[in-house]
Amino acid sequence: MKASGKRTSTLRSIPKALPAYRYQIFSYEDAVNGGNVYKVGYQPGEEYQTFIDEMVKDSDFDTGIRPKSTNKILTLSTCTGNGYSKRFAVHAICIDTQTTDQTKLKETDD
Repeated sequence: MKASGKRTSTLRSIPKALPAYRYQIFSYEDAVNGGNVYKVGYQPGEEYQTFIDEMVKDSDFDTGIRPKSTNKILTLSTCTGNGYSKRFAVHAICIDTQTTDQTKLKETDD
């Protein structure tokens, strides 16, 4: 960007270390547009556990993983079908958190 004939630039800082989360899929399904799978705002407890149990029950494949309401859960969804009228949802449970801080990463001999 030029200002008064001089070139200026804007510096942006990038955080050194953000956590990286690893997830494992526990359920996937053909979902109904606007269905229960898209509800948000649950707190750990019985109502949320019932919701999670429904995701496990509705899965197209039994992974054997049974999340608890205290687990972090991620849902990804995409549109499918003619006119994008159908949805496909994938549900995953957080299995660990790792650092992205380069000073704390261990070197490996590959």
